[in-house]
Amino acid sequence: MKTAKQTKVNNRVRTVITCNECGATTFVKGSIHTKEALNAIERACKACQPVRTLNAVLGWWHEFG
Repeated sequence: MKTAKQTKVNNRVRTVITCNECGATTFVKGSIHTKEALNAIERACKACQPVRTLNAVLGWWHEFG
């Protein structure tokens, strides 16, 4: 679950999204009701659930030694 707060400074809006489980923060330009902010709120937290890459990053030659 995530919590979002909207701040306005010098005629600019910034949304701060905080994860309730780990406390990681993310910043999004724009208000809470924009498409980018809503997608970020719905998305899983990368600090809690890190992205795992496949062996494709290592290259094919690592499989053969």
